[in-house]
Amino acid sequence: MVRFSRVAAHAAPLTVGALLLTTGVSAAQPSTVDAATARTEAGISALQSIKKSLSPAERKQSSQLVVEKRLRADRSLAAKLPDYRSGVGVSGAGTVAVDIAASGKAVANAVRAAGGTVRYTAPDGAV
Repeated sequence: MVRFSRVAAHAAPLTVGALLLTTGVSAAQPSTVDAATARTEAGISALQSIKKSLSPAERKQSSQLVVEKRLRADRSLAAKLPDYRSGVGVSGAGTVAVDIAASGKAVANAVRAAGGTVRYTAPDGAV
């Protein structure tokens, strides 16, 4: 019993000292959690800057479509969001399929004039 208490008396300070030493070393090095937090904050900031700079036409579009378009146009923005996936299916030619609901022929004509393809129009010309 005396022997156990003597061992415990010497082992406890040694254990506490080792624990403090390892805690001090790990606190001195930047952790991967800090790096991940910084990347996340930079990504959120980049997405917020996109939202603040939307044109009136972009405000009417899907945010996923706008972000995908901006990422393809601005490599520095893409570098801030390396793991971001918009979920927009982009073809090899760089085009996307979208659904547009509008009345009249003007929208279908505008899509064609911009180089788009209209797959279906109603009998009255609406898309």
